[in-house]
Amino acid sequence: NYIDVPGVFWLAVVTGFVVALFSVTLMPRVPGMDPDDPLADSRFFKMTGQALKSFEFLRAILLVGLPSKATLTGIVAFALPLVLSGLGYPPEDIGQIVMIYPLGVLIASSWISRRIDAVGGARSALVVGALGSGAAMLVISGVDWSFVPPFLKTPTAEPIVIGVGVFLLGLAHGFINAPVISYVATTDVAQRLGANQVSSLYRVLERVGHVAGPALAAQLLIMAGGGPAAIGYAGLALLVFALVFWLPIGSRRAAAAE
Repeated sequence: NYIDVPGVFWLAVVTGFVVALFSVTLMPRVPGMDPDDPLADSRFFKMTGQALKSFEFLRAILLVGLPSKATLTGIVAFALPLVLSGLGYPPEDIGQIVMIYPLGVLIASSWISRRIDAVGGARSALVVGALGSGAAMLVISGVDWSFVPPFLKTPTAEPIVIGVGVFLLGLAHGFINAPVISYVATTDVAQRLGANQVSSLYRVLERVGHVAGPALAAQLLIMAGGGPAAIGYAGLALLVFALVFWLPIGSRRAAAAE
């Protein structure tokens, strides 16, 4: 509202320059690794191939990691503002509703991280987070379903319902962000290649979800005519992914992750 569209892009330019400057000047160099070594890239691709052959690693990234990142960029940052705008919400209200999401992430992350460090249970946390993500998006889209009681669709109740759904989505993602790294570190491939290397590789690969999220959300918006039902469709998909991840199929180290 204040800096207009060109201001948004100039802000991105300045932010990107600062991050690049930080990376070049302040990021520590890994001892014994030559950045110009042509084998560095080959080692990365070789390790990626080995990791993707691990059923546990592949299941974690396909059913939990990528969907959660796609939800962040595709639903929270892209589809939700468009849906709210279509429902007639002014930009300042849309911004406040969206900012409820990181509040939920912060609250859940601070608690679940301490619990995982103390007693374990990374896999259980991921199941809860994945199921909660899908359920939260169904709550957000509930204002568009015909079977929802009319009083929940009133101008007073509707933003509360949407805000509760966004907050629950943030809480659910708080149950995923840190525990998924703990879970990946217990997979069979982490035992062979090293927990730190596999965790770092996971962080790189899950960024695919960031990129794919808006593209997938755009298709759902087209299917739903730009309405809240698009978020519900994504929520149903996440529930299916969560249930598949919950099944202990081929999880040789499930006990350790529990």
